[in-house]
Amino acid sequence: MIKKLSILFLVGVLSSCIGFGKTPNSEFYTLSSLNAEDTSPVSTRRLNIGIDEVNVPNYLSRAQIVTLDEDQVSLNISEFNRWSAPLSGLLQRIIADDISLYLPKSMVKPQMYNQQDFNYIVSVEINRMDGIWDKEAILDAWWTISDNNDKVLATERSVIKRPLGDSYTDYAQVQSQLVGELCRQISTKITQLK
Repeated sequence: MIKKLSILFLVGVLSSCIGFGKTPNSEFYTLSSLNAEDTSPVSTRRLNIGIDEVNVPNYLSRAQIVTLDEDQVSLNISEFNRWSAPLSGLLQRIIADDISLYLPKSMVKPQMYNQQDFNYIVSVEINRMDGIWDKEAILDAWWTISDNNDKVLATERSVIKRPLGDSYTDYAQVQSQLVGELCRQISTKITQLK
């Protein structure tokens, strides 16, 4: 019995040494900010805007990228296609970058603590951020604009969809575009506030 176990162990060690059972390398993706050349400012007001930490649902609060099956209820969690950073912080940074393009004379940055003197604070809660291969990607989010005294000035929901291809690179690019559209809607609402 011990001899058989020793032989099985030796076969396992040798096969791992020659490449059998080798796991593929992980690929890492990030969201990208909009290009300034492709963005039209919605206002030239000078404001200080803080972007609160973005809340993401538990199924997205992981390194792995999540997509949906065609049945729209089964999740695909890719072990080898991952976000380059926690999604909440990644979204917070990209939202600040994109809103600053729509409001170029404003200072827009992630809110790190409450003592900062912001005219407005933007909070975003993601309901859905996924997609179905060769169909569409979706970004569904509630967002709130508050003043520095926590008075809510606006609350809205954005559900944005775009066609999606069949690669994780396309997925990251399309989700970046969806976040950019979300930021355009938020920026437009900020310009309507007094």
